[in-house]
Amino acid sequence: FAQEYFKLFNENGYRPDQWGDVGLEYRNLVGLPGGVSSPYAKQLIQVSQENGDKLDFAKGKGDDPDRRALCFVMDSTEYPFF
Repeated sequence: FAQEYFKLFNENGYRPDQWGDVGLEYRNLVGLPGGVSSPYAKQLIQVSQENGDKLDFAKGKGDDPDRRALCFVMDSTEYPFF
């Protein structure tokens, strides 16, 4: 999953839809059980680095902005996907 996800971003951290679709509902985020504390978060960062290190990561709070080259890691147990 992570390798395919990082292919969505160019060398500057832009998604192809970055210019047309903007706002909170289009922010970059990944939901993981435990969020940034998850062992999957460490794997996500490792795969990002292996694929050009195009993104920075931050702990998601739920009302995070849509920012270029920034991916929010949400705790999927606290913020479940519906």
